[in-house]
Amino acid sequence: MDLEQVKHDIENKKAILIDVREQNEWDKSHLSSAKLVPLSSLDEGEIPSDLPNDKILYLYCQRGGRAKIASNILNEEGFNSIPLKDSFDELKLVLSCHSQIT
Repeated sequence: MDLEQVKHDIENKKAILIDVREQNEWDKSHLSSAKLVPLSSLDEGEIPSDLPNDKILYLYCQRGGRAKIASNILNEEGFNSIPLKDSFDELKLVLSCHSQIT
């Protein structure tokens, strides 16, 4: 997935970013426009009720592996999720002009 397309979709409110890392990783640094939905919660069947099913969910983690697993779970539940293979550091570089990094 082209990160410029991801950025475009987010800016045009066609998609949201989902961070599937764990709370301690989120606390260290995250994109402020992202929503935290840890893979461990999804593995336990905890899917947030406020996840939109009318938008693309771009999922990211530190390196891409957890995002792929989380995407499979969410897609089985009827969401349109796309795992980003790019690392968190790569996302920060491309999306930093759109999202504040905390």
